[in-house]
Amino acid sequence: MNVADVYDYRNFDNHRIQGAKRTNQFISLPEEVYVESKFDQLITNTGFDSFEEWAIASQTTALIVIQRDTLIYEKYFNGFDRDVYFHSQSMANSCIRSLKTW
Repeated sequence: MNVADVYDYRNFDNHRIQGAKRTNQFISLPEEVYVESKFDQLITNTGFDSFEEWAIASQTTALIVIQRDTLIYEKYFNGFDRDVYFHSQSMANSCIRSLKTW
């Protein structure tokens, strides 16, 4: 286990957490073209033809962008969807990043 993997949860004890009785619902105003355009330079520099191609090759499982109280992007890749169980990796540090550059 030298490298983190989305299936690492299989190697450790897991505990089911009961869901909240009330949850927050984000406003959904998709901005798919806008969000994917922020990756244009990366896609060009890495030689891929599209965002989708890059996401698949980079083994991205999900990309979710919430700006303030609005969900502007939610997309899953590589056979994952919102109901598939896997742990977050980079999502855990996304709170540190500012969307001011967006």
